[in-house]
Amino acid sequence: MSRLKLAAILVCALLLAGCSSFGSNQPDESALPALEYTRPEGEQMENHTQKTVKYKGSLSDGSGFVMYYTNELEISGVELTAQLKVEPELAESLKTANVLTLNVETVGTSACSDLDAIRQINLGENLSAIQSYAFSKCTMLDKVVFPASLTQIGDYAFQGCSSLRSADIPSNVTALGRRVFAECTMLLSANLDTDVGDSTFADCTSLRDVTFGAGCHIIGSNAFSGCVGIRSLSLGADVEQIGSHAFSGCTALEQLSVETSLDEAAFSGCTALRDITFGAGCLTIGEEAFSGCTALKNLSIDEGVERIEKRAFSGCTALEYVRYPASLQYIGSLAFSGAQSITKVESMDTIKYWSARYTFEKDWNENSNIGAVEMKQAKKDEPAV
Repeated sequence: MSRLKLAAILVCALLLAGCSSFGSNQPDESALPALEYTRPEGEQMENHTQKTVKYKGSLSDGSGFVMYYTNELEISGVELTAQLKVEPELAESLKTANVLTLNVETVGTSACSDLDAIRQINLGENLSAIQSYAFSKCTMLDKVVFPASLTQIGDYAFQGCSSLRSADIPSNVTALGRRVFAECTMLLSANLDTDVGDSTFADCTSLRDVTFGAGCHIIGSNAFSGCVGIRSLSLGADVEQIGSHAFSGCTALEQLSVETSLDEAAFSGCTALRDITFGAGCLTIGEEAFSGCTALKNLSIDEGVERIEKRAFSGCTALEYVRYPASLQYIGSLAFSGAQSITKVESMDTIKYWSARYTFEKDWNENSNIGAVEMKQAKKDEPAV
């Protein structure tokens, strides 16, 4: 047989073998080697405890061109810090792992931030603290299960995790830090039994279902601002404080039940809001609390409310009917400015202080829409406060 024919046969055999491997399925993971890595003690590690890492990965090129990774990374120890990400033996594994299991007590500041491949995080039963930026900008992360042992979630911990879909916070968590889940644009639901910090869920544009448990007493400033998917809210008596701009710009919100006083602009710009129920615990409607709520037509303020601060309902252009409770004592200036559709106002007799000239943007008797309504001309001036 000539050398030319022999070479041709060998080439054909190699091509057939290659096609067979290209068409095969992902290899059996049980047959793959596993790597156990114990981080050595040394000068760079002097501030961190030693830990063992188990890594198992598989790589298949079924088409001959597309690489497919299914990597799992397990880290055990008492503390995890960003130092781990610069260790050469583990840096690449962290970058490509899809499932990350952490059997640690603390996930330190920025320890697992910017890991673009992570889809699922399993947190061990001994975890007590997730510190600031711990998992921020893990853009493929869609599932996290928090253990009951967890007591602290720091500022920005999951900010920018744009694939995360739910957040069920354990009752042992004493408070959520600032912007913990901000910009988690795929987040659909949140069950909260703890205080909510400033901007914690800001700009979570897909968030629809929010449940507040008995442990939630404070909702911070801008906590849910820009959450354009929320349609209804029930804030019970356990919620004692709602911060400024807490729900501003929630443009899909239609129904609201609230039993505590409202800070400045708490629900401003909620352009779909039509129905508001004020509970007995709501004593003050803060400045600009409902400004720009352009769908609000009928406003019946329940007993218990004592003060309506300035511009509280300014820009509510569809508002036609207002009924005040007997408990109301004060209406601030420009409280209803721009509400030019008002035709009926009831129950003003008990109000001690109001600004007739400025409450409705014009003098009461000069406003063509409400000029026929009888109003006490005494008690016009606001108190010096």
